[in-house]
Amino acid sequence: MDVMFVSPDSSREVYQSLADDYAAIEPPVWCLLLAGALRPEYEVGILDPRAERLDDHGAWLRIARHRPKLICFVVYGQNPNSGTTNMAGAERLAKYIRLIDAFTPIAFIGPHASALPEELLKSEYVNYVLPGDGLDGLRQILKEPETGVVQKKIVWSGKSDFKDYAWDLIPSLDHYRCHVWHCNFDESKRSPFAAIYTSLGCPFKCDFCMINMVNRESPEQLDAAQASGIRYFDHDFILGELEYLYSKGVRNVRIQDEMFFLNKNHYVPLLLGIIDRCIPLNLWAYARVDTVRKDYLGLFKAAGVNWLCLGIESSNQIIRREISKGSFEEVDVRQVCKEIQDAGINVLANFIFGLPDDDMASMQATLDLAKELNAEHTNFYPCMALPGTPLYRQAVANGTALPDKFSGYSFHSEDCLPLPTKHCTAAEVLAFRDKAWEEVSLNPNYLKMIDERFGTASRIQEQAKTKLRRKILEKA
Repeated sequence: MDVMFVSPDSSREVYQSLADDYAAIEPPVWCLLLAGALRPEYEVGILDPRAERLDDHGAWLRIARHRPKLICFVVYGQNPNSGTTNMAGAERLAKYIRLIDAFTPIAFIGPHASALPEELLKSEYVNYVLPGDGLDGLRQILKEPETGVVQKKIVWSGKSDFKDYAWDLIPSLDHYRCHVWHCNFDESKRSPFAAIYTSLGCPFKCDFCMINMVNRESPEQLDAAQASGIRYFDHDFILGELEYLYSKGVRNVRIQDEMFFLNKNHYVPLLLGIIDRCIPLNLWAYARVDTVRKDYLGLFKAAGVNWLCLGIESSNQIIRREISKGSFEEVDVRQVCKEIQDAGINVLANFIFGLPDDDMASMQATLDLAKELNAEHTNFYPCMALPGTPLYRQAVANGTALPDKFSGYSFHSEDCLPLPTKHCTAAEVLAFRDKAWEEVSLNPNYLKMIDERFGTASRIQEQAKTKLRRKILEKA
């Protein structure tokens, strides 16, 4: 085999015991794209240890069976910070492989590799770091003559045109499961499950987000904000992929685009195509509260978009504008959520605690807003200085303490270390986040709404019994 793409399993480090039953298991979308692009020219494979329940030794045995010329770790994940947090499992497995096999070259692709390529290349288990989307870099490596000498170098990629998802190279989609809220809290419907990109990147420049590392093409682009931009897939290609997934029994699909509800010239033809081709899926997609357009919500619902994820971030519009570099339009968050729900679409509300100007009062105001909105599902994130973001560069310049392990960038991990704000310590931010999640999830008004809408809130109450360990709070 020319290339074995590996999607590392970091679930235990990232989610603690939530990994067992509560965390979703998503198909390795970037592995699928890269393998689909290369397989007309090369023999490629995909290994997904998480989906196949393989430990490091089992993963190595599977890799060794195929004797690949190159082992390529593709380190992405379910949300923007996963590019760094999933490095925990990648590092563990790569070190294990290197102890057994000193010769097969190992490459890394993903947001973290794009953000800190020079630092990653220093690792004893890494031969190639491929910043950007990685495809051009892979082609360059695979064209090099075999000399028997293991090299170490960074190979930059441009912006590639992907035209195939190699679904047949991963286990059956029954190995994957959606979040329980996505299937309306019906545990029996979590599998099979799939996720898909219809576009790559984002035109916005939020200080806390590393998503645009996929667009980084040179060292001169210092962070994700300097590599903003969006690439769209061909509509007929995406519609064909959705038809394929439906034929395989998939009903729950996540549209993984960072900003799907943005460009009507992109989403309107896709949604109309889904309707015209009669592909009855349960979809969820992302939007910002200032990109939702009321006139199109009926079309979203008719096409099967039953969940819209909103990046609300903070109740304070000044704080929102500050971390969005002034691009955030002033909108009535309450009105936007009401319009979405009036269209029959559920709201997944995302909030961040610990943005640079946050204090206890502003975080409490954000929590109060979350309770008032009473969205069908709510996520709370502590603000992280993710590698590749403007916040990371500022933290390094200011000497701010950052996680000493990859897993420390996960907001569910035991060693989670968020940023302090101008007014709050990192421990105060994390403690507030954990308290807020419990308050909202066990709020009687929320549980009553879930019981009435979906039949039972018992799954939420069971999850709330799982208490996350937090080293920083134990020290405090």
